[in-house]
Order: sequence, then structure tokens, then C-alpha cells
Amino acid sequence: MKEHITISQLSQLMNVSVHQLRYFEEKGILYPSYTEKNQYRMYGLHEIYQLSHILLLRKLNIPVGQIEECLTSYAADDYTSF
Repeated sequence: MKEHITISQLSQLMNVSVHQLRYFEEKGILYPSYTEKNQYRMYGLHEIYQLSHILLLRKLNIPVGQIEECLTSYAADDYTSF
């Protein structure tokens, strides 16, 4: 795998839509590693892992509005209280 991939490559890799990735960016829970001069969003391994975590939380029915708090504040045991 290359060091960084585009938003469309990330959407294919993780089986989510580009729209959903942009929505996560809009909500402040996923950002690209950097944006190229041509405005392409580029994602690295850290963002791939973060997206995996976000998608897991969504499968656990955690609202998008609470995911940022989950990513920064909660330990594994805290997820059982939802």
C-alpha cells in the first residue's frame, strides 16, 4: 500500500461512500492527513485506523455526535454503558 491514499481509494478500501467520509470530516471526527495542491484529500495509516474505530462505534449505535468524545475520552470498558 502507498503511504497515502485518496478519499476515493479510502472509500473503496473501507467500503463506505465518499459522501460518508466527507460527512465525518464535516462533523469533526475524521480529517485527511493532508490536502494536496489540487485539493485531493490524502489519508494515511493513522486515518485508516481512526475510520475503522469510527465505523465500529457506528455499528454499536453510537451517535455521530458522541463519537468525537468517544475517540478522545473513553476507555474500552466505558462503551458498555451505552
